[in-house]
Amino acid sequence: MRILFAGDIVGKRGREVLAKHLPSLKAQYEPDFVIVNGENAAHGKGITKKIYNSFVSLGADVITMGNHTFSNDNLLTFIGEADRLVTPANRDPDKPSRPVKFLEYQGKKIAVFNLVGEIFMDPVTESPAAALERLIREYPADLRIVDFHAEATSEKAILLRLFYDRVSLIVGTHTHVQTADECVYKGCAFISDIGMCGGYDSIIGRDTQEILERVKTGKHTHFVPADTPGIFSAVVVDFNDETCRAESIRRIQIRPEEPKPGFRNADKVTFWIDNPSFPGIHTAKDLYEALSGIWCRETCAPRMREEWTPENKTLGQCSVTAFLCQDIFGGEVYGVPLEDGNYHCFNVVEGEVFDLTSEQFTGKDLVYTRAYPQSRKTHFAKEEKRLRYELLRQKLIEKIS
Repeated sequence: MRILFAGDIVGKRGREVLAKHLPSLKAQYEPDFVIVNGENAAHGKGITKKIYNSFVSLGADVITMGNHTFSNDNLLTFIGEADRLVTPANRDPDKPSRPVKFLEYQGKKIAVFNLVGEIFMDPVTESPAAALERLIREYPADLRIVDFHAEATSEKAILLRLFYDRVSLIVGTHTHVQTADECVYKGCAFISDIGMCGGYDSIIGRDTQEILERVKTGKHTHFVPADTPGIFSAVVVDFNDETCRAESIRRIQIRPEEPKPGFRNADKVTFWIDNPSFPGIHTAKDLYEALSGIWCRETCAPRMREEWTPENKTLGQCSVTAFLCQDIFGGEVYGVPLEDGNYHCFNVVEGEVFDLTSEQFTGKDLVYTRAYPQSRKTHFAKEEKRLRYELLRQKLIEKIS
């Protein structure tokens, strides 16, 4: 028997990446059952009937939950009919529960349980160990699977050592970070955390800027799932059909494709220059990737700051970037005249034309052949521009030092 178990589905991106990869993975691995953790599926907290039904349509045989089981009240309207749902057996005693989901395979009964940890978690009504003892006693089965939704890896390892002889699979969920400790311990497959299905460029599935704002200002912010390309995380576990004991466990992690540098002529620039003052910055792509994490509102031209966003990171950065690029690689800086009377700056190094800040003009065609040489002296006669250039340069030096 084979089971595919997908980690925490976080928000819209998590649902999308599950829908994207699950069909092909089912075709590749041919699992007998699919289990997913859905406690973060509805905008990061809880689950709704619509989402539950979408998971069922994708082929989920069991949907486990966690500490956010009842964060979305919509669950209360359909939990009675949600026969593939499993809720934590050791918390929310005042809410309706589904402590077990039974599956059958070749005459063998499979029980799927869900528990929440104690360490660094909200209070539980019963320790995970005591709860699992009770579940094993109350729900006899040939093969038992536990989704242990917990924070501490040590607590998960303890549960394995306590129950390896009576449970055939213990998977950790909740941290959203896939661990590399998968093993089969005396017939029980184990992993501290499967990982998540959610926005990859994020803080464990949550919007990075929202988290940074909360940390920097101390202000309470609302949970906002990351709206970035998704990562898919799961495990595939094989069991012996006769003994019902685990034989293997393998991790699956599908990350989004690395975005290609988006600047003009990124795929055509070939020069390689070694400037000891800027270690590690040898190509235009190197510089673009470094500056992608540095460009900010403070380095943006003042007239454009209100429109600047991390998604439009090159807005208002052209001249300070072009002259910094010239510091590193040499060459010339040219400017394309714009309708508002300003110039958009770009670089020519060793005869190769490239524009590190061209993304701000997506959908527009600039005529690079109609360009004019740009003078550092003229541009930096404006004090604010010189200061922005110095700030960008300093940030780059700090990053690569």
